[in-house]
Amino acid sequence: AEGFGLGQGGIAATINNSTVQYARWSLKKRRLVLEGIRFEEGHVHQFSDTMMVRKLTEKSLVLQHDSVVMKMRRL
Repeated sequence: AEGFGLGQGGIAATINNSTVQYARWSLKKRRLVLEGIRFEEGHVHQFSDTMMVRKLTEKSLVLQHDSVVMKMRRL
């Protein structure tokens, strides 16, 4: 599976995805903002993705991006 990890200090990590490299994350008013670079057709583009935080507990995180809901768990 591909995705991302959220580390301490706002550091983000990419999991199993060769076209995206996550670098940073921040939380702003119940919105998770991920920043990084995307590799497309030989070009490198900076990007920022924003997702609504639907639920946050000690062990899980539920995010929504448009109509897609993502359920994540702490490893």
